[in-house]
Amino acid sequence: MIRQGYKCSRLICLREKNVKGQVQWLTESLFPGYLFINLQDDANWVPLRSTRGVSRVVGFGGRPLPVSESLVVELQDRSEKTLKSTLDVNDKLMAKRSPPSELDTILMTKDGDLRALLLVELVTRQQSYASH
Repeated sequence: MIRQGYKCSRLICLREKNVKGQVQWLTESLFPGYLFINLQDDANWVPLRSTRGVSRVVGFGGRPLPVSESLVVELQDRSEKTLKSTLDVNDKLMAKRSPPSELDTILMTKDGDLRALLLVELVTRQQSYASH
């Protein structure tokens, strides 16, 4: 994709995993199978669909699903800070006095595929509200 001139981001995080009986920190995709691609509103995004390794473009209303750059930056910053914690999800929730935000919930979810699904649902809802 970089050869095609697209600016891409693959958000990563550190996750504590039990590997052969030992706790290890492993790097994994924050949203497995998903890349964030920076496109201008008038950019031709059709070539993305025929790019090797791309199964589909997540879309809304026949267009790629826009995710604000500020959200991508916030996800990146927060994932680097919060996902390194050795606390489990329940400890993190109990430590907060207010209920977790949707973004907190996404970041605290241990399953990467579920994190991706929750993010797509969040962004889709934001787009639905913006278009009404």
